[in-house]
Amino acid sequence: MKQTMIRLLALALFAGATACSDDDAITPPDAVRHTFTGMFPRAVDVEWERRASYLVAEFDDAGSDTEAWFDNAGKWYMTETESHYTALPEAVRTAFETGDYASWRIDDVERILHHVRGTLHALDVERGAQEYELYYTDDGTLWQAVPDIDGLRDELLP
Repeated sequence: MKQTMIRLLALALFAGATACSDDDAITPPDAVRHTFTGMFPRAVDVEWERRASYLVAEFDDAGSDTEAWFDNAGKWYMTETESHYTALPEAVRTAFETGDYASWRIDDVERILHHVRGTLHALDVERGAQEYELYYTDDGTLWQAVPDIDGLRDELLP
């Protein structure tokens, strides 16, 4: 009876450990790792996953939660870094506070460096069940307001 209990306990521990494993974690190709380490030499706690056709590194960069997007050949597409409303350029804060979404609650703020568009500031806003991604340029221009459906930032992908 004691042996049966030990076996059941071992089986339960094994099942629990495998259920918690990160099946989405991947090892990127050498070209991707080379580009990544060149761009982010201070990155720690790096985890890779695939989103659509991109390899995305999630990591800590100097205390900021950051994601960097690459293709399989190692070409960089964009970097998203968690930010704070107070860190936004004054022009972006003014544009938001005087714009159509001023009464909406800000859920997240990110600074995005994009391979084509340059620097964008993303505000995730919500009002009731509605959620939008607002993209502002450094000068406070609202570049795009997009319903937040899947969190993939499809509007920024090539």
